[in-house]
Amino acid sequence: MSIVFKRSLLALSMLSPLIMHAQTKEYRLKGEFKNAKPHTKVYLGVDAGFDRKVENGQEVIQLKAVWDSTEINNGSFVFKGKIGEPTNATLIIYPEADLTKYEKLSIYLEPGEIVVNSDGALSAATFPGSTLNDDYKEVVAAELRYHQVDDSIRRSYAHASRDAATQALQEWYIKHKKDYVRQRPTSYFSLMYTQDLLRDEVISPREAASLYEKAGNKYRHTERSLEVKTNIDQLLLLENGKSAPEFTCQDINGKSVSLSDYRGKHVLLEFWASWCAPCREESPNLIAAYKKYKDAGFTILSVSLDKGGDREKWLKAIEKDGTGAWTHVSELKLFEGKVPKLYAVPHIPFNFLIDPAGKIVAKNLRGEELGATLQKIL
Repeated sequence: MSIVFKRSLLALSMLSPLIMHAQTKEYRLKGEFKNAKPHTKVYLGVDAGFDRKVENGQEVIQLKAVWDSTEINNGSFVFKGKIGEPTNATLIIYPEADLTKYEKLSIYLEPGEIVVNSDGALSAATFPGSTLNDDYKEVVAAELRYHQVDDSIRRSYAHASRDAATQALQEWYIKHKKDYVRQRPTSYFSLMYTQDLLRDEVISPREAASLYEKAGNKYRHTERSLEVKTNIDQLLLLENGKSAPEFTCQDINGKSVSLSDYRGKHVLLEFWASWCAPCREESPNLIAAYKKYKDAGFTILSVSLDKGGDREKWLKAIEKDGTGAWTHVSELKLFEGKVPKLYAVPHIPFNFLIDPAGKIVAKNLRGEELGATLQKIL
């Protein structure tokens, strides 16, 4: 099975919010827990973006939250605050004085009033009138099933049959997402699923654009919706046959290098990082392609997604892998650099093959596929 380092975890795009910049409005979360003991402590953690860092060759996402607390009195509690759009939150209840025993539930807040009711456990809570939370329960149930089956496959299947079982599971989850989006186009989570499917290259930018147009107006002006729309529009500009976006970046010696410097040649724009093991595994394929076709008008321009402070690791990786025959550039900003954003890089390794006229002719060529494509073209 092919392995890549994703920009973000699957769960992140589904279960965490964007950092809000939209105009905020008040939400009111009202809890009705008739059988709760008086003065039962309740906590609400509202997601507030995330931090990103690299650990052990993997990009790690750490969620942040803003917490508030109250008590249940006369069977009810209320939280108030301001948010700009639907936002993931965590509700925690301590039904006993023993603080090691608690119940936790992931929910969604949105401007207006949200009611959460339960005559018993928090896990049995309902959200009358909240389509957003009803939809969220379905999304969470599907993701939970995916992870439970995946864990079972890892524990129970022999290595020889594990890949086939994992592939079948992934196909089920993809089908679930596609069915959900087509059957419930106006759901907030259809935006997230569309984003997932597009990022994982399950659907084309044109298919995503068609699904987006069916989403309706309720969430049209949320940052999530605008992010999806921007991503779709950007990918439409990166389809095969389109002009590759121009950029200028510094090489290992601090010299400015522009993509337009390579006009007249076929150039492979290769996104990678020293910390990305699958990227490093591609190095022998890149070296073989370069040696075979460099005299036929082919070259490589590598863009590193290393981070600030890792310049020496970047340079040592080039030396160790023997890829110094072609030009390397980097902004040392992970996925947040201007170049990976310009090319909407969904994961690494990832590449674009650009023809002598500056047009994109292929994407994500890995392994033998790179050599086969170059043989046809050159």
